[in-house]
Amino acid sequence: MFRTVDFLKDQGLSKPTHLADLFKRYGVTPPSLMAIDKWYRRGTIPGEWFPIVLALIEADTGKVPALLDYLTP
Repeated sequence: MFRTVDFLKDQGLSKPTHLADLFKRYGVTPPSLMAIDKWYRRGTIPGEWFPIVLALIEADTGKVPALLDYLTP
C-alpha cells in the first residue's frame, strides 16, 4: 500500500485546499474540492490524477518526489 496522506503532508500539501492551489498555480484545472477532500479521507488518489500530482510537485520543487519511503507491505 502507498501512504498517500503521509506523502502529501510531507510535500507541504497537508490540506485539500493546498493541493487544489498547487493545481491552479500551474494552470491545471483541479477536480472539485469535494473530490480532493475524498482523496484525503480515503487515503488514495485516483490513478489518472496521481501522475499529474507528481508532475506538479516536481514542477513546484524542482525534483521528483521520492516514493519508496511511502510503500508499506
